[in-house]
Amino acid sequence: MARDRFRESDYVPVWLRFIGTRKKDERQYNLPTTSEVVALIVGDGQQSRGTRDIVIEERGRGLQRITELHPSSMAMQYPLLFSYGEDDFRTDITRNPRSQNSLQPKSRRQFISLREYHAYRYYGPPDIFLTFTCNPKWSEIQKFVDLIPDQKVEDRIDVVASVFKIKLDELMKDLCQGQHLVGCWPGKDRATFVIKENVSIDGVTKSTIVNEVDEIKRYLDARYVSASEVSWRIFEFDIQYRSPGVERLSFHLPDEQNVIFGNDDQLDDVLNKEGIEKTMFTEWMQMNKVDPSARELTYADFPTKFVWHAKEKKWKKKKKRKSGRCIGRIYYAHPSSREIFYLRMLLNIVKGPRCHDDIKTVNGTLYPTYKEVCNAFGLLGNEGE
Repeated sequence: MARDRFRESDYVPVWLRFIGTRKKDERQYNLPTTSEVVALIVGDGQQSRGTRDIVIEERGRGLQRITELHPSSMAMQYPLLFSYGEDDFRTDITRNPRSQNSLQPKSRRQFISLREYHAYRYYGPPDIFLTFTCNPKWSEIQKFVDLIPDQKVEDRIDVVASVFKIKLDELMKDLCQGQHLVGCWPGKDRATFVIKENVSIDGVTKSTIVNEVDEIKRYLDARYVSASEVSWRIFEFDIQYRSPGVERLSFHLPDEQNVIFGNDDQLDDVLNKEGIEKTMFTEWMQMNKVDPSARELTYADFPTKFVWHAKEKKWKKKKKRKSGRCIGRIYYAHPSSREIFYLRMLLNIVKGPRCHDDIKTVNGTLYPTYKEVCNAFGLLGNEGE
């Protein structure tokens, strides 16, 4: 028992005093409003990686140290993603000022964050942005709590978490019925506190004397894990998710399928493995042979009507009752990869090919390379592209 352990071991009694501050995000650092058992994890709960020491040599200027937030930092680290060396995020990108007649509150931050920048770059502007919180006075929660006399809401955090999950699912269902890209990212509560120790009892007044330590030296910032969050994780509810689902579509040149095998696998066993030649890409063309409706879709649009079963290595048509929205995204190919790059371009426009030669055929003419096919479709601006 924890009580017996305390009796057997020496321990120092301490007090924790939470500090209410408005200098930080009050949505994360707001003070508790009820009595509950919580866990405080000092730091952000993640392994600190420190800062990178980036030193570059600029022409005619010698060595120069830059930070990770330098506009050219990402282009130098990931040249495949920034093939033209274009600038990335910078700290002085101003936010769009709200209209004076707008009913929405004006943001305190003047510049956009790194997360906002990349979210807009890769996903575009959000259709809907809302915050959904739990109300302990919901009738569903109150009815359950009232079943036992003198029971309080904070006594049944499991019920609160379950009811909130049901309502959240209904909200997401309503949102996903529209043509919106929806994501759910729960925030993390945090707390700022100081430690009070050296507790003693006054011999005359019998009052408790607390000698508070230096707040500057013992000032702690911690992750605040509440009982409701613990219940949420015990029930293994989704921490974050997005809708619609995204199916990553692989592709390859003829007879250049990727083969995965272990260090101890025999080569003959790998080559003779049943279905080793089947891939998501080859089975798409196979489905075009047997299903006329499949021929009406490009490879990128195929996941909207069909579902890939990885274990069976087979595409199957979606069932209307069980199907959810899903979009396809073809894996990226760099322009220097030549034919694979041109093949990727064609997979966004060609419908219903049954083999690689069908992809290379335009108006009855079979072209020898995918680059020539792209040129026939007018996808290339000039010969050097």
